[in-house]
Amino acid sequence: MDERKIYDLKQLRILVIDDEPKITDEMRKRLEEMGCIADAYNDPNLVLTTLKSERYDLIIMDVNLPHVDGYSLYQKISDLNGNARICLMSDSTANDHEFLSLFPIWKARDYFHKPIKGPEIVELVKGSM
Repeated sequence: MDERKIYDLKQLRILVIDDEPKITDEMRKRLEEMGCIADAYNDPNLVLTTLKSERYDLIIMDVNLPHVDGYSLYQKISDLNGNARICLMSDSTANDHEFLSLFPIWKARDYFHKPIKGPEIVELVKGSM
């Protein structure tokens, strides 16, 4: 039996982090259509400032951000919002082996490749919670 808590999607606070506005806009829109409260950021520095005062249930973040090591950003986010589930995404398979070798250590709930479509977002959120 699956021990994970079943969440009401309409109460979930979700943060999306990606350097591509097209990706963050699409994901935020889909999440809001599901009834989630969604915020989206393209600047990792703004995310860190926001997380000092805001809390999220789920954080979906790109690991391949310009000028920022996505793996270090993951750790900083975990330190600031330790109770959030974190789902990592990438548009590249180049680092999959390295990432997957560290995956259990990071407690990330999921790792997927972009782009992700509307119905897949629903499954991602349900599966991550």
